[in-house]
Amino acid sequence: MKKLLKHAICINFLLLLTLNSVIGQSLEQILEKHFEAVGMEYLKEVQTIQYNGYYYNRFLEKMGSNIPAGLLKPQFKLTVKKGKAYFLQISSNSRNLASCFYNGNYWLNQNGMITENWIPIKSDRQQIDQEIDPEGFLHNWKEKGFQLNKLDDAVINNNHLYKLQLIKSEYDTFYYYINKKTYLISYLSFDEDLCNNGGKCRNVEFQKYKKVEGISIPFKRIRTEQMLDGTYDKKEIFIREIKINMDLNEDMFKIETQNKT
Repeated sequence: MKKLLKHAICINFLLLLTLNSVIGQSLEQILEKHFEAVGMEYLKEVQTIQYNGYYYNRFLEKMGSNIPAGLLKPQFKLTVKKGKAYFLQISSNSRNLASCFYNGNYWLNQNGMITENWIPIKSDRQQIDQEIDPEGFLHNWKEKGFQLNKLDDAVINNNHLYKLQLIKSEYDTFYYYINKKTYLISYLSFDEDLCNNGGKCRNVEFQKYKKVEGISIPFKRIRTEQMLDGTYDKKEIFIREIKINMDLNEDMFKIETQNKT
């Protein structure tokens, strides 16, 4: 009798596994496992974050060997105060750029020429809005005014991915591709098609995840975008250092401070 009971339990367990594999994960289950993998309990406590690293411009690299190394590998520092401020500084041999959002206003500094009432294009504004929300748009998506749909699963480079569609009227539609094994984001696309599938595209690939204070963060990101002439601009972004919840002097975000320096 005990053997029969054990066999019945094993059969029921196998049937349950089979059923789950056929039905797949629901949207709620995918998000729950994604937030667990990311470390959302720690991410919600992030108030300030700073990234230091460099870009590698593969598009310029193709143009020849005479491109200065500083242009191929510009250094960057991105400082964020949750919900309030974004400050990106990029420096190379011949070009310095700073773009900032603070208290609802944008400004831009290009080699000392400051535009106090900078109006960013949509892609810049999307990046800023995403960065000042460290939890990510998927977390509390309803409260943030988004619509979220689970689409058909995808397979890219032999990786099996869940595909989620996030919609809000003032943005382009976002497509998140979540790895079925790790439940971390592999790709974020701003168009239906990823660049490696052809067609007009703008997407980011996330690689080399590491844990920082309990949070899974990709230390390498590959941005690909189709240019007007049909070629693809490809930038590899390498993060060297991340600081979380450090003290910030908000004067660094103020245009008056920039005018003094």
